[in-house]
Amino acid sequence: REGSPYKAALAFDRQYYLVNDVLKIHDNATMAHGVEGRAPFMDRSMVELSNNLSESQLRKLGSKQWIREILTREGYGKIANRRKLGFGLPLKEWLGTNPEFSTRIFSLVKHFEATAGEAFPEDMRKLARHPEKYVRAGFLQIWNLFVLASWKEKQGL
Repeated sequence: REGSPYKAALAFDRQYYLVNDVLKIHDNATMAHGVEGRAPFMDRSMVELSNNLSESQLRKLGSKQWIREILTREGYGKIANRRKLGFGLPLKEWLGTNPEFSTRIFSLVKHFEATAGEAFPEDMRKLARHPEKYVRAGFLQIWNLFVLASWKEKQGL
């Protein structure tokens, strides 16, 4: 079982590639931004379970199929079968309830429109002129304009 190329590749990934690359990058990225990150499939009992499966069992499982089956059996089918969720910021809430945050965002977006708005489509200009009116439906566009305006400012353009 351990002699198969497939199992050897999995062992290499666990012992070298994950430890010296993927998990190190994950740890550095999360720590740099003050975010606590977990690698749940690296739990010792999960790794031991995976190690005890034969190559044919591992190949039959498919992408996380066995984890989904266990979660479903334990009553967590909704979690097991949901789409991936990104790590989003509550921008709409911050823009709607945090005056200090929204004032900074809105003022830079308005300044960006005033200095570079001629290059914008008319709908974007309208949003950039009065971002406070579009928080509900356009918070991502407002944020994207803010990020672009911040980059432009930082680059001295």
